[in-house]
Amino acid sequence: MRTIFSYYLGKFCDWLGNTLATLSEKNAEKYLSKPVHPKPNPRAKYSAYQKGFLNYLDIPFDVKVKVPKTLPGYVEVSGIDQIVEWIKGRKTHKIKY
Repeated sequence: MRTIFSYYLGKFCDWLGNTLATLSEKNAEKYLSKPVHPKPNPRAKYSAYQKGFLNYLDIPFDVKVKVPKTLPGYVEVSGIDQIVEWIKGRKTHKIKY
């Protein structure tokens, strides 16, 4: 099974082969700017993959992608109460109220 890392790098190498571009920092930036990666979080993840790959090949890649701060999802009070009851029922954790 291919990991997302190898899948993404495979697509990057396919793009390099199809466009006859050379493996360089400039072309890596060009690939990241394609509209295939419209959201900042995946773009940051993919840039980290590319940075590791290019650093392995001794090609400097110093692109920083800003990741917006996101809030955690809203949790209902009933969900919190369920967790507290579950913890109370555990034999290893006793909560004193």
